Amino acid sequence: MMTRLYLIWQKTQQQRALILIATVAVSMLSSCSNTTRLVDESASIAFEKGVTITDSAYQNSLENLHALQERLHRLRIGSTTINNYQLCKANAWLDMAYTEYTDNDRTGVAIEARQEAEKIIQGLEQGTKNRHYETPILNASQKVRKDLWQLVDQWQDRKDNQCVSCDLARLEVQLVWVGHEYFEQGWRHALAAEQQAERYARTLLDSQSQCVQADIIATPNMPKFVHFSLDEHRIDDVSKSIVRRMAESLLLYPNHNILLIGHADFRGADRHNLRLSQRRAESVAKVLTEFGVERQRINIKAVGSLFPVQKGNSLEDLARNRRVELILLPKQSKRSEISSVDLKVEPSTKLKNNE
Repeated sequence: MMTRLYLIWQKTQQQRALILIATVAVSMLSSCSNTTRLVDESASIAFEKGVTITDSAYQNSLENLHALQERLHRLRIGSTTINNYQLCKANAWLDMAYTEYTDNDRTGVAIEARQEAEKIIQGLEQGTKNRHYETPILNASQKVRKDLWQLVDQWQDRKDNQCVSCDLARLEVQLVWVGHEYFEQGWRHALAAEQQAERYARTLLDSQSQCVQADIIATPNMPKFVHFSLDEHRIDDVSKSIVRRMAESLLLYPNHNILLIGHADFRGADRHNLRLSQRRAESVAKVLTEFGVERQRINIKAVGSLFPVQKGNSLEDLARNRRVELILLPKQSKRSEISSVDLKVEPSTKLKNNE
């Protein structure tokens, strides 16, 4: 009797073990099926969006990238008459493509960047030297930092100026890159690319202000900055004397246009600082016209607190950043004076966070 009961128990345990194994096997098959389905769906979505994700296509594109770099190098050393803007823009697209290939980015952005570079290089090889290509927002990117895009738009009519053309081209492509990094994982992921875009923007402004042709007569002793009090755009008597000296120099050179760039210190909201810097530039323009400078010669740009001339946080640093900067277009005097006569340093007891 005991032997029979033992055999029944043993058979039951074996059946339970078989059921357990079958259950696990079914579960694993189901999991594999779901995984395969998800992979297939991802591939289908990628295909519908035109994104190439296969290893073979990726490797082919990388080889094409090396070939494009060689073609661009031959263009660069083969002629000094090719538009600098186009050369720099093609090179910026290639830099972006190389980096994304190195990071094994499979969104397709590396391939799109390579294609943009190839389009420009083909145009240069075919002799279309005066053709400028738009800067598209790629599929795996989006338009962010509209303030810097606005800066790009304002400088587009000077992209043939050799002093700024390369800086402008690099800034445009870098902004597309910022948009891609943001598209992937948000602002934290895009921070490094965004900071590089800001550096390119600063270089763009600096290049224009420092670019002087050898055949242009320098304007002696012309001030470069007009300063303002905290959260103020009106021009006091000391600053008015600075603007008068600017006007006297400008009247000697009627064939030069003027760019006034309004700035604010970092305190306060970005929108407030942008409006404030705009009003400051308009105030300087108004006084210049009162001293005889034609208004149609004057261009205005507002950049808020984006480009401080001093990086520190002292009261004097903040005062130097509250300014309007004067730039001659397309040339700037080598002997321009950076004046501190009208610097408005507020008392330390009045340090506020309202600009």
